[in-house]
Amino acid sequence: MAAKAPFSEVLLMVDGTDASLRAAEYAVELCRFAQARLAALAVVDTETLRNLLSTRIMVQVEMEEFEAELEASAEKQLKRVSQMASDSKVKVETIMMKGTTHTAFLEEESRRSPDLIVMGGYTSSILKRDLPARERQRVMDESATPILLVR
Repeated sequence: MAAKAPFSEVLLMVDGTDASLRAAEYAVELCRFAQARLAALAVVDTETLRNLLSTRIMVQVEMEEFEAELEASAEKQLKRVSQMASDSKVKVETIMMKGTTHTAFLEEESRRSPDLIVMGGYTSSILKRDLPARERQRVMDESATPILLVR
């Protein structure tokens, strides 16, 4: 009798980094092997944009343009993950949310209750200057789901 895979749904954090792309490759292969579903989530960090607007680092028009660019980038990243999954015959759902990355990700985790989270790794030395790394660290700190970091 074949052993049952330890997970049936994987939640992938898609954030545009090279580590995120490698994490997507691992997530797709894990899902293919385990015959699990993949949910790929990209978050457009509108909270950071609002903070930049409120401190007058950006003006409204710049914020709107930058938000549209971030949305287009997130769509492109999700399409790439979707194509990888399709090529490997993995069932995938792509999701785009807006807000603070870790908050949106944890909300989706709570809604789905995945068996595993996969996200790109980072080094502790970049946490002070790299927003995606800080957001991944916050997910790690607050999530109850097992997490696979891919570097």
